[in-house]
Amino acid sequence: MKTSILILLAAAAAYCQSLTLRRGNETLPLTRYDEALWVVRIDNADFYLIARSTVDSLTRIIAEKDALIRRHEKVLAVQDSLLRRYAAYEEAADAHIAKQAELLAVADSLHQGYKSLYFDVKRLLGFAPLSFTTGVGLLHSNDTLSPAAALGFNYGRSQLTALVARRAWGAALAVKWPIGR
Repeated sequence: MKTSILILLAAAAAYCQSLTLRRGNETLPLTRYDEALWVVRIDNADFYLIARSTVDSLTRIIAEKDALIRRHEKVLAVQDSLLRRYAAYEEAADAHIAKQAELLAVADSLHQGYKSLYFDVKRLLGFAPLSFTTGVGLLHSNDTLSPAAALGFNYGRSQLTALVARRAWGAALAVKWPIGR
């Protein structure tokens, strides 16, 4: 009821320079602020009389602004969700990188250990690219057995050996073929 009275007063105010509002025995003056705005004081509260077209225009603008705010709030919510997911992904990636660094350190330590072990075993067992070999054995010739000595050199996978016995001699060239690993 108050709203319709205020709207009617607003329409009348557009054509008048001075307006009053009667409330029971009380006469309340309306003060004009500009062409489309009047103010009346009722019970120590200010009431504004505004033209219907201005109210409709303001209502439309407010609705548009509210829609824009809701759209921006949705966009912000999605962006916040993406940022949270990115932070979780970044945290997981950092943990993964730290674990990989640990594993690489262990692998490097194992590699250095095995490499050191290989060189130690190689030194202890005499695995060298160049080596001298000796040996003794028996030669069977003309139904007789003769003691024989073998002297040789190894280089990598090749071996050259000289066989010497009492009445015989010989030479052998051999190649080592590894079996298995």
